[in-house]
Amino acid sequence: MGQLLGELCSALEPVYAPLQSVFPEAFQTGPKISKGEQLEHLPYLILDYPRFFSNETVFASRTLFWWGRGFYVIHHLKGLPAQRLLNKLDNSIEELAKLDFRISINGFEWQHDTTAANYFDLLDETWKKEEVQFVKLATRLSLEQIDTITIPLIERHRSLVSSWLD
Repeated sequence: MGQLLGELCSALEPVYAPLQSVFPEAFQTGPKISKGEQLEHLPYLILDYPRFFSNETVFASRTLFWWGRGFYVIHHLKGLPAQRLLNKLDNSIEELAKLDFRISINGFEWQHDTTAANYFDLLDETWKKEEVQFVKLATRLSLEQIDTITIPLIERHRSLVSSWLD
């Protein structure tokens, strides 16, 4: 699985290239693949590219392989990047919703399970009334697609980039 994430990272470099001018700090450090054993008691691997994390600002696109749960594509933003994307999000909300992206804007920032209470359907306008602490756009792909997973993962990342450019 680590090899798959490494190959995916190479494929994502040209996909994310248009965002280098939007938030250049996220491209100053290289991609990172991390692994762990205890994400809700299950092992996982996660690719962060591009990535920038500080206490006040987050700009990260993450590909999570969560053992037994599937693959997740997560765009995690906080601070100025979150506000900038929210200003543009209406232009791409329907496309993202078609790809089953959900949004989280408050609650536990490190929650990755898109079925959790702090994730909203993008087309459900109630999330727009909530206080924004961060923005996470996330979608899950099932393990049934494992043999051809790279293509839908790239498509989901490409749709996130498009949300910035519209």
